[in-house]
Amino acid sequence: MKYSAFRITINQSRQTSLFGAFSPHDPVVLDKKELLAVVVNKFEKSTKFTFEHKNKKFLVYFIKRIDGRTYLLQIAREDLVNQPKEGETHIETEETTIVPFVHFILDIDTQIILIQERSSVFKETRSAANRILDAFVRNLTEYNVEVEMNSITHVEDFWAEVENAQKIYSLSIDIMPPNLFGSRFRSAIDVKEVHEETNFKKFRIYFANKLGRLRIKRKEFSDLLRTVASGGGDYALQIINDIGDRVKITKDIVIQALILPDEVEDINYLILRNELDKIDRLNDYNLGGNDEEIFTTLSEADQKVDGNEGEQMVDDVGSESVDPENDILEKQLSLFPKKDNPELPPPSTDFDALEGEDPEATRLLPKKKKKDD
Repeated sequence: MKYSAFRITINQSRQTSLFGAFSPHDPVVLDKKELLAVVVNKFEKSTKFTFEHKNKKFLVYFIKRIDGRTYLLQIAREDLVNQPKEGETHIETEETTIVPFVHFILDIDTQIILIQERSSVFKETRSAANRILDAFVRNLTEYNVEVEMNSITHVEDFWAEVENAQKIYSLSIDIMPPNLFGSRFRSAIDVKEVHEETNFKKFRIYFANKLGRLRIKRKEFSDLLRTVASGGGDYALQIINDIGDRVKITKDIVIQALILPDEVEDINYLILRNELDKIDRLNDYNLGGNDEEIFTTLSEADQKVDGNEGEQMVDDVGSESVDPENDILEKQLSLFPKKDNPELPPPSTDFDALEGEDPEATRLLPKKKKKDD
C-alpha cells in the first residue's frame, strides 16, 4: 500500500502589545514535539476523536504505538449511502451509514506523517492531510499555536522542471515560520529575522516575468527550496514545459511516497524507521542533488529585447491575491540581474516594505552580502 509523506509543523502565535513587546499573558508553550505527543495522548485516551467539517462527520482512531514515538492511527469519514435491498414488488433502497477510512502514521521525532493513499475514501491525499490537520488544530487550541502540514517532495523534481522548461513566467514560494530545520538549510533570506520582526504565519515571495524570461539560479534558491521541499512551505511554478504546454507546477504534484504492507500488522518497525530517516534527510546535501548553478535557457533571439541584447525585462504580476485575514505576508520580487542592468543599484536585503505603497507594488530586493560572508 502506498503512503504519501507530509511534515507537520507547529509555531507559537505570540500576541504583541501596542508597543511591539510580546504579551506576558502568552501561555507557556511546550516543545513542538511534546505538543504532538500531547495530541497523541489525547487520541489514545479517548480512543476515538470526532469532529465536523462542512457538515460531514470525521473520526480519528488511535490504533497502536508501533515503536518508540511512532504511532498508527486512522482517519475516517462518515457517509450516508443508499443501499439496494429486497422489496415486496421491486428492489428498494435504504439509507445506510458507512465509515470509509485510511491509516496514517505519525513519527514525532521527525514530525513526519505518512498517509495511506486510497482514492475511494479521499480523492486526493491532500484532502486526508487537511482533515488530519483539523484534528490536530482542534486539540491544540489551548496552546495558542499555529499548525501547518505540507507535503515532502524531492527538490530535484523542481529543478528538473526548471531545466526542461521552454519559458518560465512566475515562481511563488510560501515559507512557514522557521521552527523545524535549524541550520540544515542556510538561505540568503534570513527567515528567522523576518519572522521575529513581523510574527508572520506565512511568508510569500513572488517572482514574475510576463515574457516568460524569468531566470532561476540554483545558487541563490537552493537552500530555500530545500527547506520548502522538505515540508517547510509550498511553491508554484508557471512555465511552458518541454512539449510546449503552459502549465502550473505545484509541490503536491509529486509527493514523496513509500510502499508499506497492505496489512498494518506486518509493518516492520526497523524498515519503517530507516524509510522515515531517508525521507527526513531527502533534501540534505550530497544525497543526489546537483548544486551547480542552473539558468533557464534563452535563445539569442529571446535575449534581444527591443534591440538591446541581454536586457532582462521583468514585470510584476499581481494575479495572485492574498486575503489579509489569513496572515499571509506577501512580497513581490522583481529580478534585475546586475550584470544585465549595470545602471541599477546593487541589491539589498532590507525586508521592510515601502511605507504607504500598495502591497501589490511592494518590492523586496535581496540584501547586499558582507565581504566576510
